[in-house]
Parts: sequence; structure tokens; C-alpha cells
Amino acid sequence: MSHSTKELLQPKTSFLGVMAQGMKDLKLGQLAGCFALCCSDPCEAVCLWAADGLHHLYTLLMQQKYRTLNVESLKYQELMKEWGEEKLFWLAWFSDVGNVTRILKKRLRAEEQSDFILMAIRGMRNDNIHNTKCAIRMLRTMLRDPVPDLVRASKAVQLTYKYLDHITDHLARREVFRYLCLLGNAYPEEVVRTLLSCSVQCNSTSASIWRALTVDSDLTTNILSTLQSVLLEQPLCPAGPAIKVSLNPLAAISALYEILRHPTPGCKAALIDMYPTLSIALLCQISYTMHFMPKEIEVYWRTCIQQKMPTPLVPFSEQTVNPRKSLREGLASWCRSALRTFKALLRCASRGDQVLIMNQRRGSELLLNPSTHQKGLYLFARAMVRNEGCASILPYLLKTLDSPEDFRHITMMTFLVELLRRQTFDNITEYQIIRQLWKQLNAAKVELRSLALDGMIQLASRPEK
Repeated sequence: MSHSTKELLQPKTSFLGVMAQGMKDLKLGQLAGCFALCCSDPCEAVCLWAADGLHHLYTLLMQQKYRTLNVESLKYQELMKEWGEEKLFWLAWFSDVGNVTRILKKRLRAEEQSDFILMAIRGMRNDNIHNTKCAIRMLRTMLRDPVPDLVRASKAVQLTYKYLDHITDHLARREVFRYLCLLGNAYPEEVVRTLLSCSVQCNSTSASIWRALTVDSDLTTNILSTLQSVLLEQPLCPAGPAIKVSLNPLAAISALYEILRHPTPGCKAALIDMYPTLSIALLCQISYTMHFMPKEIEVYWRTCIQQKMPTPLVPFSEQTVNPRKSLREGLASWCRSALRTFKALLRCASRGDQVLIMNQRRGSELLLNPSTHQKGLYLFARAMVRNEGCASILPYLLKTLDSPEDFRHITMMTFLVELLRRQTFDNITEYQIIRQLWKQLNAAKVELRSLALDGMIQLASRPEK
């Protein structure tokens, strides 16, 4: 490290040596991470300054800890003994980054540990090989059992996305991905939604993170469940007098397609288990586009331009946005993107003849034509119920239908009516279905009332009724 680094470290160590107040104003995790990275610098003087700074920082942490303990307590006596040993061997302790991390891990709070980890990730960039090796040891030691309390998931995902292209060391990337997987297990929804906001079109950086998050089958299930819930969201949602625009569903379509391109064995198992509900969620997203009015599409398009967001109607097929592209062509491009992901899901996880329907029975054309869209939904619903059953579909349908009315209910009701044609249910389940059909008979949309009436007819026509 250069002479300027020495000048940077020297005032910090002197400052820490005399400061005993204002601990809340110090970003202790960032400060500790910065000093720890400097401990591996090839310049001996810089290493000494960094070790001295860590020594003073640790002293402040210990003093802060003492104030909360009774001087007669066993914990206080243990801390005093540990501090006495540290005073004798501080140079040896604080010159080794592994020891530094182990010591500080016990003293830093959860937010400070998070800052320390993020400083390690910053240090993994390619600008300094010594920093990279040191940062790998810092992160690896911090993530060892017991795993630290994980907080600030959104900030961690954003920073990782920002720096990942500049981290090429395979060991460093492996540790970063391990950290993201731990965050994903702890905060799946926060991690997924933050990553979706980082790249609507799912560029190579996002794709590598999605692949890392879908290696383990349990974590993959959590990730896919969150993506599935995002796919049910409306791109256009009335919010008072205005219309709220969301790009998250489009980002989820792109992310799911990247996951489906190269699924790991654990990921493929999760995809097969969730195939029925994921398929319905994707069909709901296609149905949204079929019911958009030209005025609504124009509002969507203008809002995204005003907010400097990627124009959503052509987000996946073209890297450059052409504002002059007609709204109808853009809408078709959006539908094709969702349909492409739906086809990839069929190839990866379908156990029946849905692929045959898509390829030979013109399923794609039916879905993308507003006049035949409902027929396409019926076709896929019939095939799915015949091949996949209703074990996972029915609870999902009923739960979604309990939400406020919107166009996704048309897709859900199509599958529910098809289940009634082919399945029988116990009295409790049948009562829940009848209650839902009665609710839809009073819906504002004529399509929902028609489907609910069809469902009632199916129930009434059974011999046992």
C-alpha cells in the first residue's frame, strides 16, 4: 500500500487511542474491516499501523462491554483475563487476519458484523491480490459456525451485484455466493425482490447469482416460491386516482427463464414439485396482457419512461429500447417473453403432454390471441389436471381467489372448473369450493360469473348430489 495509506491509518489509530466517547457515531464494522484488510499489505509499516488501529479499536469495544457487566460477575472476570492476555500479545493477535476476524466476531453487533462482511466483499475486487486473499479469509472466518446474525440483506445483495463483475478469483466468488445463500435462507423474499430490482432484463451478473441461489433444493424452493408470488402481481395496479407501475413481474419472468436454462439437479427437483403452480402463475401473467386496454398500456409505457425505467413492453428481446415501437408490437413482445419462459418450464418439469399441446396443437397461438386465449387456458388446464392431479393446485387456487378481484382470477377459475369436471372432493373441501363459486357469482367481471356458473353446473350434475 502507498505512503498515502500510512497517512490515512496513522490519524485513525491515534484517534482511536484517545477516544472513549461517541461509540454510536463510529461505523465500527467498516473500520474494523478496513484495518483487517490493511493487515495483509506487503508494506510492513502499513501492517503495523493497521494492527495498532485494531488494538485500540478492540480496547474501545472491551471498555464498552465492561460498562454493561457487574464487576463481581464471572463474565466480567473472564473478559478481564482475556483482555490481559490480549494486551501481552496484541501485535501477534492483530497481525493475523484470521485471529482478527475471530476476535471481532465475538465483540461486534449484528449490524457491525454485516458492515465487516461487506468490507471484505469490497476487498475481493481485482485491484489488489493481497487484499483479495485477505478478504477471502475474513469472509470465510466470519461465516464459520456459529454463523453470525444476518441483517441488511438488501444492502448486501446490491453491493454484491455492484462488485461481482470485478471479482474474478474463483475462491472469492465461492465465498460470496455462500454468503448470499445464507442470506437467501434467512430472508428469501428480501433477497429475491432486491435482485429483481438490480436487473430487469437479468444480465450475466444477475444470472450468475440466480444460479448460485438455486443449487440447494430447499433454498431453491424458497426462491421459486417468492418468484411465483411476484408473477401473480399486476404490472398495472390502480392506486387511488393514479396507476401504480411495477416491473417486478417482468423481471421475475426473465429470472425464471435464466434459472430454467441450466437447472442443477436440486433445482430441477424443486421445479418438478412446483411445476403446476408455477405454470398457473406464468399463465396469469400472460392473461394480464390479454386484458390491457390501449390506454392502460400507454400509461404504463409513459410512466416507465418518466421514471427512467426500462420500457417494459420490449424488455427481453431487445437490449435497446425503441420509443417509436408500436404499443401493440411491444405488448406482443412482452407476451412472447412470458410464453418463452412457460415453454422452458414445460420442457424442464412437465410430466404430461403439455409440450405436445404447445408444439403440435397450436397452444402458443391460442394463448397469444385475445379471441382464443380462454380456449388456450382450458386446453392447458385440462392437460395439467389429467397429468398432475390436484394435490398442490387446489389450495393454491383457493388461496389466490380469496384476494381482491382482478384478471388473474379468470385463470384461477378456469383451472378450478376443470378440477370440478375430473375430481371428487370430501365435504369440507367441497364446501370451500362452493363458497368460492358463490363469491365469484357476484364478481364484477362477466367472465368470472360465467365460470362460476359453469362450476356450479358441474357440481350439480354429479350423481351423488
